[in-house]
Amino acid sequence: MHLNFESTPPTVEFPGYEGRWVAEDGMHFSYEKCEAGSNIDNLLSIYPNQACPVPHWGYIFSGAVRVEFVDQPEETYRAGDFFHVPPGHRPYMLEDTVLLQITEKVAFDNYMNDLKQAGLIPG
Repeated sequence: MHLNFESTPPTVEFPGYEGRWVAEDGMHFSYEKCEAGSNIDNLLSIYPNQACPVPHWGYIFSGAVRVEFVDQPEETYRAGDFFHVPPGHRPYMLEDTVLLQITEKVAFDNYMNDLKQAGLIPG
């Protein structure tokens, strides 16, 4: 696979978020632009501890993200940081942020299906 995310049209857009999503070889890649102050608390409200149940790996190109965890101290990721977040996390954008998030496709699809069934996203 070879892809230039900047030249790929957005696949998901809503206030404070623009995402270019691609699935390949069992993995889901999300190139995301998030506005400062944005979070996904409303989406996480359906899960225990109001925390994301899916692990992610990624890289911060610009900006900063504070991540709260259910069972460990919070962390802040900044431009140039690679990250792994296990299930049980909540992200908060401290600055306008551009990041690449990588998730196993099955886990990502299950997460999206949960949100659709709860009526939190169109589907």
